[in-house]
Amino acid sequence: MTEADGTYVRGLQKKTHMEVEHFIMYEGWEQNGKRRRLVNSYAVMTTTNVNDFWDQAIAVAESRYDLTHTQVVANSDGGAGYGEERFKEAFSGSRKPIFVQLG
Repeated sequence: MTEADGTYVRGLQKKTHMEVEHFIMYEGWEQNGKRRRLVNSYAVMTTTNVNDFWDQAIAVAESRYDLTHTQVVANSDGGAGYGEERFKEAFSGSRKPIFVQLG
């Protein structure tokens, strides 16, 4: 499973902010009392532009997993730079359908 999004972080000075791009991959979750814990999670966070961010996400996915037989389920709000096409490109090494939930 994977999720990606951008988050605006306000600065201490008026009208200052930056966007942090973040991407997390995990292999599922386990129940931990009333909470859930992600299994084998790995996160990428950067303040670079969204194209460089996706290049980093692709490199991480390819270096951590043999995507050939991996079922990928992705989630995002579908904002600019986080559409279905980006996830399908990032996990294009999978022979299985890539399910992308936008919302």
